[in-house]
Amino acid sequence: MKVDNVGIQKLLAKTSGEDLVLALKLADESLRRHFFQNMSAASAKAVENALDELGPTPVSSVEAAQKRICTTAKELAEQGALQVLERKKAVRPEPGPA
Repeated sequence: MKVDNVGIQKLLAKTSGEDLVLALKLADESLRRHFFQNMSAASAKAVENALDELGPTPVSSVEAAQKRICTTAKELAEQGALQVLERKKAVRPEPGPA
């Protein structure tokens, strides 16, 4: 699921800090950056610190937090408060006349 910046901000407002930290535990750096860029500097730093201090965490806990956030995102999308962006497929240009 891909969400624009405004949608991420709305999603962050509905997400607990604990779920956010757990969900980002195994997230790749680009996804973490997408969330951090939509938070205040202080909030982003607090989440980064919490991630650093989290230690070993069961994958099932991380997946459960990710699922809760996805459920919230789907609910916001159904309410029209969040727009899910479609991933564009690469389109090859048609060969032109020679």
